[in-house]
Formats: sequence, C-alpha cells, structure tokens
Amino acid sequence: MKNKLKKLALILIIVVLATVIAVMVITKDNFFKDLDTSLKIGALYTAMLMVCLMFMFFMSSFLSSRKYKNYVERQDDKRLRRKYPYKATVYLNAHFHEELRKDLENILNAIILKMKAGIVTGGKCIYKDTGEVEKCEVYLYLKYDSPKLIEYLTEIMNKYVKVPRGSVIEGPKNMTGVGVLGGLVCCLDVTGLEFDEETSKAYWETIDSISESLGTTGGLYSSWVSDTFDEEQKRTTVVHLYYYGTTYREMKEVIEPMISKSIFSDRYRFEQCS
Repeated sequence: MKNKLKKLALILIIVVLATVIAVMVITKDNFFKDLDTSLKIGALYTAMLMVCLMFMFFMSSFLSSRKYKNYVERQDDKRLRRKYPYKATVYLNAHFHEELRKDLENILNAIILKMKAGIVTGGKCIYKDTGEVEKCEVYLYLKYDSPKLIEYLTEIMNKYVKVPRGSVIEGPKNMTGVGVLGGLVCCLDVTGLEFDEETSKAYWETIDSISESLGTTGGLYSSWVSDTFDEEQKRTTVVHLYYYGTTYREMKEVIEPMISKSIFSDRYRFEQCS
C-alpha cells in the first residue's frame, strides 16, 4: 500500500510540473499577462494528464497483479494443451535438489523441442518428512500419444540425459523404465565434530580427491544433512553425499579406500540408492 501511495504522489508531482511547463510553452510571453486564460489552459491540460497517467498507473498495477499473472499462465497452459495435448510424467528415482532438477528439465526440454515432439512444463521435488528429497517429477506435454514416442524418449534419455536407474516415463498409453546410472549414498557421521578451519579443510580435501579419483565412473550430484534425536534427546548429525555413476559397486571401490584414510575413517557407511 505504501509503495502505491508513493507512486501516486510521484504521478501528481509529474502532472503539476508537466502542466506548468506545457502552459508556459503554449502561452509564451502571455503567461503572466493573460493569467486567467493560462489557468484555464492549465486546468484542461492537468485534467487530460491526470486521466492519462491514472490510466497508466492502474494498468501497471493490474498487469503486475497476481490475478493477471494467473490469467496469463492459464492462457499459456491452454495454448500448450492445444498444441501438445498429451501429458506425460518422468518419475525420477533421484535425490536431486531443485537446481539440479531444473537443469535436467532444461536439457530434456531442448531435446524434445528439437524433435518437435513436445515441451517440458516444469517439475517438482518430493520431500520426506525429514526434509530429504525422496524423488523428483518432471512434467511434459507431447504432440502425439503414440507408445513409440515414449519408447524413443526413453532411448534418447538413456543416451544423452542419463538419469538414475529405477526411473519411469509414464505416457498417455504406456509406461517404460528409464535410467542408466547407479546410485550410492555415502553417509558421514559428523556428530561431535567441531567444524573448525582444520576439519573443514580436511572434509573438502576428501570430497575433492574422491571427485578426482572417480573421474568418469561417477560424480557427486547432491547432499543433505540430517539431525536425529534419540529418547534421551541426544543428537546425531549425518552428512549424506549422493553419488551417481556407472554402478554402486564400482563407485564404492573408488570411494571407500579414500574415506577409510580420512578423518571419517570410523564414521562412514554406504547405501545403494539406485
């Protein structure tokens, strides 16, 4: 409300200044000699400017309102549905954070737009009660409802996008499994550790050395920190590092020797996530 009042006050100031300048330009030397006529012209210009500026002010407020934005989104959605009438969903068996999922959406969108087969309209991360990302969903609108299109998308994703195993594409008429990446969660129990400069340095050196050693075998995709409490309200803090790559076994063979030589040598465990 305060911002709107500031805008309105600014408009009134502009109107007054514009009116004075306009009248002085029009009447020139007669501005002070024929003051009555000047005032009438000034009043007319003021009214005209007020109407125009108020119209612009209210239109600006309307165009920036949530109601208008929702209307535009609904119209865009209707246009998309006319051009791409068939909905499909990619269910990702992945612990991807929001930004990583959006990057994947952009890659997939570029591919299917190039194919002229559809468009990606968004997605979301599904969270557990603990705050951990359980899985992700990506939404598509397709031009055709052919099962062959879903099968072809599966081939394309397995070749270029590469998502974790256990993922699924659900099309209008069929559902197919998709995914070539194995998943490994490295759980580090950091309870009681003081993350001072020395500990932080050792932690990041371990993470960096693992990434370098993995090479094309896999990579760190996301992380999550959990805090749990037992019956005595004793807190346990665990850092979950989500690696995706060739297979769980191959990544473990690279990671375990390095973790076992780090400050986390007696504080780690591995879990398979795809």
